[in-house]
Amino acid sequence: SGGCSCAGFLGSGKTTLLNRVLAENHDLGRVAVIQNEFGAVGIDDALTAEHFSSSSGDEILLNNGCICCTVKSDITPVLERLWLGQAEHGRLDRILVETTGLARPSPVVQAFIHGTPASWMTRVDAMITVFDALHGPAHLQRDDTQESVEQVAFADVLLLNKTD
Repeated sequence: SGGCSCAGFLGSGKTTLLNRVLAENHDLGRVAVIQNEFGAVGIDDALTAEHFSSSSGDEILLNNGCICCTVKSDITPVLERLWLGQAEHGRLDRILVETTGLARPSPVVQAFIHGTPASWMTRVDAMITVFDALHGPAHLQRDDTQESVEQVAFADVLLLNKTD
């Protein structure tokens, strides 16, 4: 299965991009989506729920903190569960991970590529960072938002949003 991680600082448009990708026919095959929420109450998963049946198990919400801090206890078991679930639900072609806006991308990517059972089952196709052209430059200048700098630095694809 191919994997793609979508990062971007808070409010950059990650969920909007994910909705657009899921709504249009991009010939992606069967897609699982892992969404990471920082707070206890999920919002982003409610915004994408229309694209999944309630029984498919293809949309997974991780809402117990930032995924980069809990990668071994959160995303690795989820990737394994998705892989094993193919026997019951059919072949999985893609896994899309939408991180919280506060996530550092390196631990998330490492879950796909470094010596875990998940790394044997998946590959990283792309690291996409959605960059808010309106507020993003200010985030890059602040000392307390190093996550946004890492998100830009790790990107294979930097998607500029709010350019108008």
